Amino acid sequence: MGTIFFTAEGWDKLARWTASPTGPDVRAVGEVAFGAVVTLGLLALRTTWVQSPFHPLGHALSGAWGIWVIWAPLFLAWGAKSLLLRHRGLGAYRASLPFSYGLILGEFVAGTFGTVFGMTLGVPAYQVWMF
Repeated sequence: MGTIFFTAEGWDKLARWTASPTGPDVRAVGEVAFGAVVTLGLLALRTTWVQSPFHPLGHALSGAWGIWVIWAPLFLAWGAKSLLLRHRGLGAYRASLPFSYGLILGEFVAGTFGTVFGMTLGVPAYQVWMF
């Protein structure tokens, strides 16, 4: 239901740009360039210092709208992975991967069945995202 807004948002912005074109936004270009430099710096840090806790993907996702919804589960998963690797080793970590993938797959399967069920009966049902 709420995801329709996010789909239309990009097209609305494109329609505004097409209807009244403006010049390039120099500040926005500078901000994107700064973000790219920071991300490349994090990538270089991660390449040279293998144990670096900073990942370039974390910087890239920090500005995404949905990250505020999933930051706590991501933090818990990172903590569980760190504890498992530190105290039980690589073998236990690899043995835990099917369980972790099962949790993720189960979430999306339940969301798919809930969506199909809700569409079929015309009632609100389970949603994977809270929007």
